[in-house]
Amino acid sequence: MEICKRKHLFFYMVFPVVLIALALVVSACDNGNGVEADIPEGAIQVPDDFSTIQEAIDSASDGDTIVVSPGTYTENINFDGKNITVKSTSPEDPEVVEQTVIDGGGAESVVTFENEEGEEAVLSGFTITGGGGTNVALEFEIEGEIREEAADYGGGILIFNDSSPTVENNLVVNNIADRAGGIMVHQSSPFIRDNRIIENVSDGGGGGIFVANASVTIRGNEIAGNTAGRSGGAIAVNGDAEAMSVFENNTISNNRAENGAAFSLYEANPSIFNNTIVNNNAESHGGGFYLFASSPEISDNDISDNYAGQSGGGMALFVESSPLLENNILIGNESEAGGGISTNVDCSPELRANTI
Repeated sequence: MEICKRKHLFFYMVFPVVLIALALVVSACDNGNGVEADIPEGAIQVPDDFSTIQEAIDSASDGDTIVVSPGTYTENINFDGKNITVKSTSPEDPEVVEQTVIDGGGAESVVTFENEEGEEAVLSGFTITGGGGTNVALEFEIEGEIREEAADYGGGILIFNDSSPTVENNLVVNNIADRAGGIMVHQSSPFIRDNRIIENVSDGGGGGIFVANASVTIRGNEIAGNTAGRSGGAIAVNGDAEAMSVFENNTISNNRAENGAAFSLYEANPSIFNNTIVNNNAESHGGGFYLFASSPEISDNDISDNYAGQSGGGMALFVESSPLLENNILIGNESEAGGGISTNVDCSPELRANTI
């Protein structure tokens, strides 16, 4: 007996509806590139709930999460003391990060933390660009004297006034300021991890990052192609806080400055270990490191193929700098004097088990 295999009319009516429903579920759960969006239940969504990120922040309370869909948001945002998470739909997906842009429009810092935000204040998964720095007067201790200096600080991100946010999985690119083209940290204790900080410009110090009288943890970042007019093409550190700053597992390459193309330390004593510091170029001193009255712990780093025009292709020490240098590799660095390490008057570095 022949069995009829013809489908009922009901099948043809229901099946397309099911397919459409499945498609809607998939489109709601991914970003169009096969990566599932991470949208917690109850999250505030931009632009669905608010058209701007700042409007969403203004409406949020401590503990809230703001999820921002891909797009370009031309605005300057301030966390206003709120311990909230502001994130893209997939912070660990580079494509989503590049497509979720906060553009400062050339004015002020793109993102500001200035009201004692804690580590629960999280910025994650954005392209931060187009910042011009915020004009504020900040205090610096120089040779035991407190000086207040007004300038445009922190082109991309400005962190000050005892703020300790978590900044992770962002692309900080093409920002400019008098000091700290990328990120400025002053008297604060943030966690800065797993970011790409590239092609930012500072007229003075800290093309990528400027740390002043702060206790920072800077871990797992790519810091590349930044420029400083004076010192610290990638990172400038001025003074210490009560707790030691830590720079760990970063890749620092192709940065430029007059002194200290990768690191410039001025009266600062951080712990710097397990970093890759290569192909940085200083016009004068310190292709890799420029130390002035500083005695940091520098260990287990690859400091290779850096260049300085006058002294210290890998490292230049000035004015009573007495660092501990242990288990570092200094290979292929170049300078007129001291291709690997240059030490000047009253400096007493301690060298242990380095390859030079």
